[in-house]
Amino acid sequence: EPFSSTSVFPPSNVTVTASDTVFKFCSQNLLAGGIFSLSSSSQSPDSKWMTVAQAWLSDIYGITSIVFLFVVVFYLFLRVLYNFIVMIFYGTYKHTGEDQKEKYSEVPSINAYVPRIVSEEYNYPLIACKLDRIDNEFIGWEDPDRGFEFYNLTHDVEKILGAPPSTHVFSEIQHWPPEENPTSLSQLE
Repeated sequence: EPFSSTSVFPPSNVTVTASDTVFKFCSQNLLAGGIFSLSSSSQSPDSKWMTVAQAWLSDIYGITSIVFLFVVVFYLFLRVLYNFIVMIFYGTYKHTGEDQKEKYSEVPSINAYVPRIVSEEYNYPLIACKLDRIDNEFIGWEDPDRGFEFYNLTHDVEKILGAPPSTHVFSEIQHWPPEENPTSLSQLE
């Protein structure tokens, strides 16, 4: 036979007397108001559905949740602030690899950055700094016919001006070779 509501629930009258137990709808949806309440005070006074112990635990849980949330947010804020300050004052460089115990001056294939100007008029670049504080082996090239001084522009400026150029015209370059077996801290400086 087909299902119909009248066959399952026939229409009838309901009678309630003073001795009957009355049940009331209790909405436990605490988000219905748009705000989640963290305490037992969200129960309406006319329909308390928590016991005193449940209400007390609910209040303790709510306060603990707020405190824990505050501590986590405060910790994250301090961590971001600390990383920002470290990045500003100390940088964020992290080395990779191991110290190979090779001194810069002892690597035969290494070249120093020497300021230079490439010109199509010359086979080698023109040197734009004084070379008196660097070993010529770090320049990275060598003309077999002429020395480095031929390509050094500081000499040309001296000839043109009749005096040495000011210190602001050319770059400064210097190399401090390590001492053999330093014995004190003063020799390391």
